[in-house]
Order: sequence, then structure tokens, then C-alpha cells
Amino acid sequence: LELELFNQSSSLVNGSLETQIEPSTPFYGGQLDASSRSLTYLKLRGRTNSRWFKQVTFQLSDQQQSQDRSFRWQNIDLDRIASEQVRTLGSSLEVQSSPIRYWQFVSGVDFYADQFQSQATYKGAASIVSEDRGTYVPNAMASQVSLFSLHTLDLLKLRLSFGGRAQAFDQSYD
Repeated sequence: LELELFNQSSSLVNGSLETQIEPSTPFYGGQLDASSRSLTYLKLRGRTNSRWFKQVTFQLSDQQQSQDRSFRWQNIDLDRIASEQVRTLGSSLEVQSSPIRYWQFVSGVDFYADQFQSQATYKGAASIVSEDRGTYVPNAMASQVSLFSLHTLDLLKLRLSFGGRAQAFDQSYD
């Protein structure tokens, strides 16, 4: 058995942004106030003497991203302050098999669920404040499940690979 635990985090504070959508539109510039990303996963891998379960791998993962930024449009006294958070939880189970010497395959199932939160505020010259939904709709969620299998046959000096993947997904939001 092998157990692997991984964690990686990064952050950025006070970066600058400048964008122009097309030459005829005004520039807008902004400030990336804070941005952070993190990925944590736990992987358990086991090997056996069974031809049908040569190696079994199970993985759980948690990925989080957040970003706070503010923009000001050129020639318009309007600021947009936005905040976004995305969290992805995932799991996978993978089985490697070799039932006979010239036939090997990998099969498994994946599941991922995403949660989105975002909001934005507009402030103008007259101190008018309005709320907006941000990049994502309120309380948006997405999930997907996949089943897969990849087979390899080694016949004489010919290697054939074939497989398939079936995937279903769901999205919900307010």
C-alpha cells in the first residue's frame, strides 16, 4: 500500500490588470486585490497478485480558488468590485488489470462537484451603489460522474488500444 498526501497553495496580492476588448472600446484597468489557489489530495494505491486487480487507486481531492478584484473603466467614473470563489471536490477509483499476458486495461469511475460563489458591486461618481451577481449566478453548483475503460492488446508486433468514457453531469443555480 502507498499513501500520498499533497497540498499546494499560492496567493497573489495587489496585482494590476489592464484590458481592452477590441480597438474601438475603451481600456479598463483594475487591481487584483487578492487571489489564492489551493489543491489538496489524498491518494491511496495498492498492488495485489490478482490478475483482475493488479493495482487499485483511490483519490480524494479538494481544490479552492478565490479572487477579489476591482476595475475602473476609462472615461467613465464607474468602479466594479468583484469577489469570486470556486471549490471543486473530487474522487476517483481506478483499477488496472492484466487478465492475460497480452491484454491490459484500466477502468474506473470519477466524480466531481463544483460550488461557485460570486458577487459584484458597482460604485459611481454620485456614490450610487448597486449589487450584481458577479461572474457566476448565485449558488451555482455543477457535478459530473464518469465511467471509463481503456484496453490495450499486444498481438505479435501490433499494439491495439481502444476504450470508452460515459459521462453524466448536472447543473443547478438560483
